[in-house]
Amino acid sequence: MPGNCTYLNGNSLGPLPLRARHHVSEVLRQWEQLGVEGWWRARLSATLAAEEMEASWFELAEKLAPALARIVGAEPKEVIATGTITQNLHQLLATFYAGNGDLLATSLDFPSDSHVLRSWARRLGKTVRLVPAADDGYSLDPKVIEDMLAEPGLEVAVLPTVLYRSGQLLDVQKLSKIARDNGVFLIWDAAHSAGIVDHHFHDDEVDAAVWCNYKYLSGGPGCPGAVFLHSRHHEEEAGSGASREAGLPGWWGNDKATQFEMRLAHEPAGGAWGLQTGTPCIVGLAALAGALEVFEDVDMEEVRRQSLRMSDYLYRQIRRLLPEVVVETP
Repeated sequence: MPGNCTYLNGNSLGPLPLRARHHVSEVLRQWEQLGVEGWWRARLSATLAAEEMEASWFELAEKLAPALARIVGAEPKEVIATGTITQNLHQLLATFYAGNGDLLATSLDFPSDSHVLRSWARRLGKTVRLVPAADDGYSLDPKVIEDMLAEPGLEVAVLPTVLYRSGQLLDVQKLSKIARDNGVFLIWDAAHSAGIVDHHFHDDEVDAAVWCNYKYLSGGPGCPGAVFLHSRHHEEEAGSGASREAGLPGWWGNDKATQFEMRLAHEPAGGAWGLQTGTPCIVGLAALAGALEVFEDVDMEEVRRQSLRMSDYLYRQIRRLLPEVVVETP
């Protein structure tokens, strides 16, 4: 933790967990002593998802899935630590956006999301429709979002769970249902809620979500992000039993059982695990493993309750000591 300050910047980069430092040091030592043999001889041990986990570098991302799934209310095969928000958005659009309709975003999105969507709209000759800001200029009117999700000619939407400009929390369950009812594939950007909001992505029937793990989850600067894909989208066709192939297939998204047979034909791993592309950063995954251990004894609903209590206390002190300050978070 930076000295002589009260650290309130977890929304950008979480502080260093001691377990993350331990696991990173462990992996660096293994690399030094084992070299390339570390891929199958090295082991990382951690307590995750209420179990003692031991993983080789080769299987580390998949072994972290149960712990990540618990954070966002998902099943293990629905979640994988991989890529970045930008890369994972591109992957989901390559997999689920056929260019048969327009895209939807908001005018208050983080720029990266807009860059991704505009690139796909240009490529396929479509339009990115934007939910306008409310009259205050920093929040969104939920009714406007609902109405725009129901407009004809829309195929895919990307919405933030929490607006980074104002902290406004959108209703994931309600908006996901509206999107489903209108045949719109809805991707949530959970960068500013993963690790601080008690999500229930599986039960809320969210189509897909992306987030980074270096903010409230404290996985370290630039550590692998994560992607969620609901189990109903795991098959190429419902009931076929065939795993869906990613739009941007890569070697690391191949079925682990045949990956080292070096076949030229891609054999997708099941679920969200098949959305991986290239070799992951093991040092980054090691830091994430340590960060996730911190959450082992933490109930996400209690995290949310404590967050609201602390926010309420802060607001009361602002009103008492700084009456000229206006709190604009909805």
